[in-house]
Amino acid sequence: MRPVAVASIDDIHHKTQIVIVIPGTSTVPRFSYGNVVAIDPDSATNGLVNRTFFQCHQVRAIDQGRITQARLGRLSKKDFERLIAGVGNNFGWIP
Repeated sequence: MRPVAVASIDDIHHKTQIVIVIPGTSTVPRFSYGNVVAIDPDSATNGLVNRTFFQCHQVRAIDQGRITQARLGRLSKKDFERLIAGVGNNFGWIP
């Protein structure tokens, strides 16, 4: 199973049954334009087992039914902000 970071708010989930996610992979990217964000495991908070590369250029909306596991953890505010900046890089929003 691939980890995902949920980027949408609970109101959207409850009203539409849709979740906006950023997929992650343990495969080291060959190149990045600021749209791949590496997050290291922190078992106390984020629940990741391996260093994970979140592919901010692959943001997608999925049906809640596709999420088959309970939440493993929570990203720190700093890591979440890095993901949102990575998404912004796709649109030229470079902080």
